[in-house]
Amino acid sequence: MKVKVFTDDLEDALRNMHAQPFSLPDEKACMAQKTYLEKYFATHLKIKINKKELSYQLTGCEKFDDAVWLSFEGSSPQSWKEISITADFLVELFPTQTNVINLSVNGKKRFLRLTHKQPTGQLIFD
Repeated sequence: MKVKVFTDDLEDALRNMHAQPFSLPDEKACMAQKTYLEKYFATHLKIKINKKELSYQLTGCEKFDDAVWLSFEGSSPQSWKEISITADFLVELFPTQTNVINLSVNGKKRFLRLTHKQPTGQLIFD
Protein backbone atom coordinates (compact mmCIF):
# COMPACT_ATOMS: atom_id res chain seq x y z
CA MET A 1 0.00 0.00 0.00
CA LYS A 2 1.29 3.47 -0.82
CA VAL A 3 0.25 6.81 0.63
CA LYS A 4 1.24 10.14 -0.94
CA VAL A 5 1.21 13.25 1.25
CA PHE A 6 2.80 16.68 1.09
CA THR A 7 5.90 16.63 3.27
CA ASP A 8 5.14 19.84 5.17
CA ASP A 9 1.57 18.69 5.91
CA LEU A 10 2.84 15.36 7.24
CA GLU A 11 5.44 17.12 9.40
CA ASP A 12 2.66 19.34 10.81
CA ALA A 13 0.43 16.32 11.50
CA LEU A 14 3.25 14.53 13.33
CA ARG A 15 4.06 17.68 15.30
CA ASN A 16 0.38 18.03 16.22
CA MET A 17 0.12 14.42 17.41
CA HIS A 18 3.44 14.07 19.21
CA ALA A 19 4.04 17.67 20.41
CA GLN A 20 7.58 17.87 19.06
CA PRO A 21 9.17 19.13 15.84
CA PHE A 22 9.64 16.82 12.85
CA SER A 23 11.68 17.24 9.70
CA LEU A 24 11.50 14.80 6.80
CA PRO A 25 13.98 16.22 4.27
CA ASP A 26 14.90 12.85 2.75
CA GLU A 27 14.23 9.11 2.80
CA LYS A 28 16.72 8.42 5.59
CA ALA A 29 15.18 11.03 7.90
CA CYS A 30 11.73 9.72 7.07
CA MET A 31 12.61 6.13 7.97
CA ALA A 32 14.28 7.37 11.18
CA GLN A 33 10.79 8.54 12.23
CA LYS A 34 9.24 5.14 11.46
CA THR A 35 7.72 4.64 14.92
CA TYR A 36 6.01 8.04 14.87
CA LEU A 37 4.76 7.57 11.31
CA GLU A 38 3.37 4.11 12.07
CA LYS A 39 1.59 5.42 15.17
CA TYR A 40 0.07 8.32 13.22
CA PHE A 41 -1.20 6.15 10.38
CA ALA A 42 -2.40 3.38 12.73
CA THR A 43 -4.66 6.06 14.21
CA HIS A 44 -5.72 7.67 10.93
CA LEU A 45 -5.75 4.83 8.37
CA LYS A 46 -7.68 1.72 9.33
CA ILE A 47 -8.26 -1.15 6.92
CA LYS A 48 -10.57 -4.10 7.43
CA ILE A 49 -10.62 -7.04 5.05
CA ASN A 50 -13.57 -9.39 5.45
CA LYS A 51 -14.35 -7.47 8.68
CA LYS A 52 -10.92 -8.22 10.18
CA GLU A 53 -8.57 -5.30 10.86
CA LEU A 54 -5.32 -5.38 8.90
CA SER A 55 -2.10 -4.44 10.67
CA TYR A 56 0.72 -2.99 8.61
CA GLN A 57 4.24 -1.59 8.93
CA LEU A 58 6.10 1.21 7.20
CA THR A 59 8.60 -0.30 4.76
CA GLY A 60 9.80 2.71 2.80
CA CYS A 61 9.75 6.44 2.15
CA GLU A 62 10.36 8.06 -1.21
CA LYS A 63 10.67 11.83 -1.60
CA PHE A 64 9.22 13.33 -4.76
CA ASP A 65 9.45 17.11 -5.02
CA ASP A 66 7.37 18.52 -2.14
CA ALA A 67 5.68 15.20 -1.34
CA VAL A 68 6.59 11.87 0.18
CA TRP A 69 5.37 8.42 -0.83
CA LEU A 70 5.08 6.11 2.17
CA SER A 71 5.06 2.36 1.53
CA PHE A 72 3.31 0.08 3.99
CA GLU A 73 3.05 -3.70 4.02
CA GLY A 74 0.81 -6.04 5.94
CA SER A 75 -0.53 -9.53 5.57
CA SER A 76 -4.02 -9.99 4.21
CA PRO A 77 -6.13 -13.08 3.65
CA GLN A 78 -5.41 -15.06 0.49
CA SER A 79 -8.90 -14.41 -0.83
CA TRP A 80 -11.27 -11.65 0.12
CA LYS A 81 -14.37 -9.92 -1.12
CA GLU A 82 -14.92 -6.97 1.18
CA ILE A 83 -12.70 -4.10 2.24
CA SER A 84 -13.54 -1.23 4.56
CA ILE A 85 -11.19 1.74 4.80
CA THR A 86 -11.20 4.64 7.23
CA ALA A 87 -8.79 7.34 6.09
CA ASP A 88 -8.89 10.58 8.04
CA PHE A 89 -5.20 11.46 7.92
CA LEU A 90 -4.52 15.22 7.79
CA VAL A 91 -8.22 15.95 8.42
CA GLU A 92 -7.39 17.14 11.94
CA LEU A 93 -5.37 19.95 10.33
CA PHE A 94 -7.38 20.46 7.14
CA PRO A 95 -11.12 19.81 7.63
CA THR A 96 -11.73 20.04 3.87
CA GLN A 97 -9.10 17.37 3.15
CA THR A 98 -10.18 14.62 0.75
CA ASN A 99 -8.34 11.30 0.78
CA VAL A 100 -8.66 9.35 -2.45
CA ILE A 101 -8.16 5.59 -2.24
CA ASN A 102 -7.46 3.61 -5.42
CA LEU A 103 -7.71 -0.17 -5.31
CA SER A 104 -7.07 -2.81 -7.90
CA VAL A 105 -8.04 -6.40 -7.12
CA ASN A 106 -7.77 -9.11 -9.77
CA GLY A 107 -7.80 -6.47 -12.50
CA LYS A 108 -10.88 -4.70 -11.11
CA LYS A 109 -10.21 -1.05 -10.27
CA ARG A 110 -12.26 0.87 -7.74
CA PHE A 111 -11.83 4.06 -5.77
CA LEU A 112 -13.12 5.76 -2.64
CA ARG A 113 -13.24 9.48 -1.89
CA LEU A 114 -13.12 9.92 1.88
CA THR A 115 -13.74 13.20 3.71
CA HIS A 116 -14.19 14.62 7.20
CA LYS A 117 -17.95 13.97 6.97
CA GLN A 118 -17.50 10.51 5.43
CA PRO A 119 -14.12 9.09 6.56
CA THR A 120 -15.07 5.44 5.96
CA GLY A 121 -15.89 3.64 2.74
CA GLN A 122 -16.53 0.04 1.81
CA LEU A 123 -15.99 -1.87 -1.42
CA ILE A 124 -17.15 -5.34 -2.37
CA PHE A 125 -15.32 -7.31 -5.03
CA ASP A 126 -17.14 -10.24 -6.62
